[in-house]
Amino acid sequence: MPAEKPEAVSFRKCDSKTVGISIGFTFEYYGNEYTTFYICSNGWVSLGGDPGTNTYGNSTLPNASSPNNMLANYWDDLRFLSGDSYLIYSDGSQLVITFNNIKLLSYNYYHKFQIILKSNGQIIYQYNDMTLTSTTPTVGWDNSDGTEGGTIVYNTNPSYTLIHDELAILISNSSLNLSATPAYQSVNLSWTKSDADSVANYILLRGSAADALAPYDSVAATDSTYTDENLTNGTTYYYGLRIKSTNGFYGEIYTTSATPNIQAPQNFTATGGANQVTLNWDAATGVARTLIYQGTSSGNLTLVDSTSDGSTATATITGLTSATVYYFALRNRAVDNALSAPTSTISEGVPISESIIV
Repeated sequence: MPAEKPEAVSFRKCDSKTVGISIGFTFEYYGNEYTTFYICSNGWVSLGGDPGTNTYGNSTLPNASSPNNMLANYWDDLRFLSGDSYLIYSDGSQLVITFNNIKLLSYNYYHKFQIILKSNGQIIYQYNDMTLTSTTPTVGWDNSDGTEGGTIVYNTNPSYTLIHDELAILISNSSLNLSATPAYQSVNLSWTKSDADSVANYILLRGSAADALAPYDSVAATDSTYTDENLTNGTTYYYGLRIKSTNGFYGEIYTTSATPNIQAPQNFTATGGANQVTLNWDAATGVARTLIYQGTSSGNLTLVDSTSDGSTATATITGLTSATVYYFALRNRAVDNALSAPTSTISEGVPISESIIV
């Protein structure tokens, strides 16, 4: 290679792999340079030297076990019959590996999918004829020692809910740094915008588990935040974010999770006076009332008072004894009766010393 047309690579049986094949250019992957690759009949490619296995037993990625430097386009127990082959094409700037009408073991239908390596370091997975899939593959990648990588799909059945006809997945060397901050009945998502000029928009995914994400919404390429509202406090939500490029490619999925709940009182302070302590804090959204706990030791607090509404953010505790250390804690109760975490600990050097603890 480079070649003017695809070159066919045949397999004689299941669970086999090729000898090393030239990429046709130097491909940089996780800081290392590679010029060869191996193809396994079970839907994956390994960069560099012999991967040492041709396993069909798929797992999540990254994984320290062999194979590594793995591009798992559709890792499953695939079956090559007589005359079945891979198609390989390289023109010096891209390598295209086509799994052309490959049958799944024990099933009588075929799939077609591709791995494309670009000389700029990008990796593209493309799919067709996938809608009859009822098996549980892995789609993902990892590095040379299995310490870095990612899983897009693992044992999702049916897998065509995520891997389907006309899907393209772009894996690049940039990170979106997706993060999630919980709030009352909501989660605030934020990420680092891509500096690529080919971003059409960002696709948001949501689900009950990291491996059960489904498209949920989309935002413009200029956005870097999103608020998911009307959620259930105490329930953990899993999120994914991926780029959709102007040419229709989908980037890898970055994941995070958060559990919405009522926020604890913020900026909690105490000021001592004559036989009293005045407590102050910031009001928060969704609060029905703020509960006030008091005691003469940090490990023995009891509920002594509460505000009558959520907008009140101050309380004065009276009838206290001079030169005595009092401990206080606050918790917010939400309109749905969810309780926040308690406040943190502080101490005041006043005639009546007060400390505020969790």
